[in-house]
Amino acid sequence: MKTAGNRRLSAFAALLGALLLLSGCYPADNPGKEEREQTPYSLYGQAGDWEVSCVVRAMTPAEKEEELANLREQQELVEAELAEQKIDEETCRQLKEQYERTAQNLEEKTAYVSLVNGVCRSGETAGESFDWQLNGSGVKIVAGTQTASTEPGLWYSSYQMDGRLFIPPLAEGEMVITIGDETVTIPLTYEAYTEKVLS
Repeated sequence: MKTAGNRRLSAFAALLGALLLLSGCYPADNPGKEEREQTPYSLYGQAGDWEVSCVVRAMTPAEKEEELANLREQQELVEAELAEQKIDEETCRQLKEQYERTAQNLEEKTAYVSLVNGVCRSGETAGESFDWQLNGSGVKIVAGTQTASTEPGLWYSSYQMDGRLFIPPLAEGEMVITIGDETVTIPLTYEAYTEKVLS
């Protein structure tokens, strides 16, 4: 069971991790550079009643503004928690400087959004929980749990500025969906860029 103090420390650690990710603290060889040069691109597939579209593209100015606002809210929350825990001023100063660098990088650099959208057109499964997993050459890339719906919905969303892309340009990608005792495998086709509108 997590105590209030543990939750605060977890929040602090989570923000630090996010700030390091966004600030571009990666080795000098810049891993993922070739992948980022291929953006924007999409991975698309259909099987039975299921349709899935994965999109990797640059973050829009509006999305950046929204994320900057989210980061400011997180910063204020963590600073309040740090004050309650009486963390030393040096730690607070370092966190503030890191946040300022992160915000500046997000404003000045290209950020990359990875999205997974999907839909199941069978009304019989609507409301049921299912697991999904995006694989590349048999290796798990990302995974999650969703509730089936006949309306297209967002299954996954993340962003970054450096490093290997969360959803790379897969030549042999597949989406594996498990709902109840049934497993559906959807081969995905790589396209230079077509953001499919799931209807």
